[in-house]
Amino acid sequence: MAEVPLTWPGLAFHAGCAYDLEKHATIPNILKKFNPNLLGCSNATGTSAGIFDIGFNVARPGAKSDDLPFQAQSLVSALNANPKVNIAEDWKFLGIFIGTNDACQFCLNQHTPDYFVSKITEALEILRSNLPRTIVSILSIPQLDVISQLKQKSECQVAQPLVNIMCPCLANNQTTQEKINNFISNYFKLQMNLQNSGKFDADDFTVVVQPFITEIHEPSKNLSFFAPDCFHYSKLGHSLMSTFLWQSLLQPVNFKTAPKSLDSPAKLSCPDEKCPFIRTVKNSIDCVQFLAPAMK
Repeated sequence: MAEVPLTWPGLAFHAGCAYDLEKHATIPNILKKFNPNLLGCSNATGTSAGIFDIGFNVARPGAKSDDLPFQAQSLVSALNANPKVNIAEDWKFLGIFIGTNDACQFCLNQHTPDYFVSKITEALEILRSNLPRTIVSILSIPQLDVISQLKQKSECQVAQPLVNIMCPCLANNQTTQEKINNFISNYFKLQMNLQNSGKFDADDFTVVVQPFITEIHEPSKNLSFFAPDCFHYSKLGHSLMSTFLWQSLLQPVNFKTAPKSLDSPAKLSCPDEKCPFIRTVKNSIDCVQFLAPAMK
């Protein structure tokens, strides 16, 4: 957002690789243990919003779901322009974490969850048409009552005006917590409907929702999980989120679990030997058909 002068993409759980896994857990750092030639992760830390050295990370602070089609096209262009990328043959993992700003501002723009999820769908259609061999993981949005509880803490009182700017619906007297909860609930249901529709399930393209963060209603008791603005995640928060997300990626669709707390990291397990893949709708139903003959 405009109020946050620096960004830290190299630490981001979905895209960062400024440090190796032993120093900081991120999804790219975990994947690099399986493939040290991984391309596209972000190395930049503490850079202004102009930024460089961010790899194929097209996310931007303050973005909403209606920015996703542009971001999707930007990613397609960046991949096609890179001589190290073989679009047809290389497998690609794409993480999407969008929706918090949608929920924080719906009371101002009056957009519905249907509108925002239609923009996610539009972006996915661009990706599906241009990026074969792609797994898209969508992390569902957090509950804003967690932020409401957090900003009441004495340690977050100084940051409260900034939180109200970044998330005006939490400070809007006409927007009750029930309205916010309903917005998030409907948004989540539509994301799940998108996953379960089968529209994006092919042998070389798939979309999976990781639902764990929506199921947590209590803030972390450890405030170091959050940045000083009591809204974004800190370096520790990104590292812990990476462990929860990795656990979710390896769990079958419709059998994913939520952590009881954000205060302790999930175990960084290896994929199941019986289904050694990131789990998708198809391989969650029947994994055997995707195994190499020697593994069956």
